[in-house]
Amino acid sequence: MSWRDKLRPASFRGVPFFIESHDAEEGRRVEVHEYPLRDEPYVEDLGKKAGTYSVAAYVLGADYMDARDRLREACNQPGAAELVHPYLGAMQAVCTAMRLSESSFDGGMARFDLTFVEAGKSQFPEAKEDAAASLLDSADKLDAATEGSFADRFSVDGWPDWARADALADLAGQINRLADVGNLLPIKEVARFALGIRQLTGSLETLLSVPDQLAGQVIGMFTSLTGSFRNPLDGIAALKSRFARTSVQRQPPPAVSSTQTPAQRQAALNTQAVGALFEQAAISAAAATAVARPTAQGGASALPLNPDSGGLFESVDQAIGQRDELGGWIDELLPTAPDAVYLALTDLRVALYQALPDAESDLPRLAEYRPVRSLPALTLAYAIHGDARRADELVRHNPTPYPGFMPSAALRVLTD
Repeated sequence: MSWRDKLRPASFRGVPFFIESHDAEEGRRVEVHEYPLRDEPYVEDLGKKAGTYSVAAYVLGADYMDARDRLREACNQPGAAELVHPYLGAMQAVCTAMRLSESSFDGGMARFDLTFVEAGKSQFPEAKEDAAASLLDSADKLDAATEGSFADRFSVDGWPDWARADALADLAGQINRLADVGNLLPIKEVARFALGIRQLTGSLETLLSVPDQLAGQVIGMFTSLTGSFRNPLDGIAALKSRFARTSVQRQPPPAVSSTQTPAQRQAALNTQAVGALFEQAAISAAAATAVARPTAQGGASALPLNPDSGGLFESVDQAIGQRDELGGWIDELLPTAPDAVYLALTDLRVALYQALPDAESDLPRLAEYRPVRSLPALTLAYAIHGDARRADELVRHNPTPYPGFMPSAALRVLTD
């Protein structure tokens, strides 16, 4: 095939024409920096230069005037259109200049000098809400509402010593549960967290008279867990199992009754306030843990929930399941929550459903796979994914005591 056979018929906006010759100007946009007393300049690359294409075109024939007018109209229309360049192929371009010439010597022919400029896309920065960061903000707002609510309800000053002792016992029991959760931190963090627990316990007598500071200290211990668990999903499960009212194996907090003495009513309020403080701080930490990862400075930040980038969830189904579980926990708290806490819990629930699963991450889904017979996990992983190393993943989604004999029932597998 010769070079002539590779040429494409020229056209602009679908109007055909012929090309006699062409020139193209391309390259890079640069800024040359020259400095005093320095022999070598510095060239700053500012990106690709817009391609400019000069075409010597013509139309001819008995009806060349019609072809001429159609090409003139095409070149004078606003906006970009498809230019089919015989030598350079099809592209989106704008005709920025057109020079028409005709003569009686070249009867039946009109010549055009056309200049086209490569047309790009009109792109502007687009604001997009960071759903994970919004969830962390909502968790902080819940912590602030929890602290204020506790300070309004909790009081031991001016009440009998037994009321103070009961409050200390309630706090000690909750702090022991918090200490258990701290055991799920990395080894190097366990000692630091245990020291914080000891300091909190040692200062309880003083903090009882300052409820807002007491609540701040407790919430601070929960916040230090965010993004720090060895396994975040285990940490979330531990927070729920130890502090959710429906999960903790204990009697519900005593109700406040009109038949009680004022001291008894305040003691019951204190017990309710302590339980609400720890449960609300726990759900705030659990929700934040679902999107937070540790930073090099020891804090936590919101990162994409993608396993390939150190994310938390393996699949969309897992993220949705965790979201619904935390959402259900929030629903259990709403009926008895004070107004400020109710609003904060509602905002947290909305942020949770917006953040999980992360819209930016390409998480796989779980699908069913039914093997023809019982096979080892290694064999099934290779048959399904082409990678025997994913056998542990297969067993994790389909727990069985004998991975060497996976059941022939429907299995849950990740879609690639």
